[in-house]
Amino acid sequence: MVDDHFSVATEAQEQKAFIGWLRNNGYLFVHPATEGRRSFRAAQHAKAMGALETGVPDILILGKGITRITIAIEMKRSDKSLSRVSPAQFTYLKRLTECGWDCHVAYGAVDAIGFVRRRT
Repeated sequence: MVDDHFSVATEAQEQKAFIGWLRNNGYLFVHPATEGRRSFRAAQHAKAMGALETGVPDILILGKGITRITIAIEMKRSDKSLSRVSPAQFTYLKRLTECGWDCHVAYGAVDAIGFVRRRT
């Protein structure tokens, strides 16, 4: 018997595929590195520098060529039953939307690509 959880790409795999597409299509973007293990001291320093804000979306798309774009993508696994949006993520996306950003919770790379194509 195969466990379906292992047959669905991880969030990291979906994000890597999406990042590859962004690079191949000339988008300017950033992934705020809010995850990962840090020493207590390194985490304190990063937080003081604004690097560990809770709820920040996975990918911020800033432009393509000379065109300014403001798109925020919160990446999740393609199977919605295996992912959830945290209250902090929802709040951050809402705040960005209020600032005029196009925001989207993407369930997989294909969903993220489709959203960006529709907006640019």
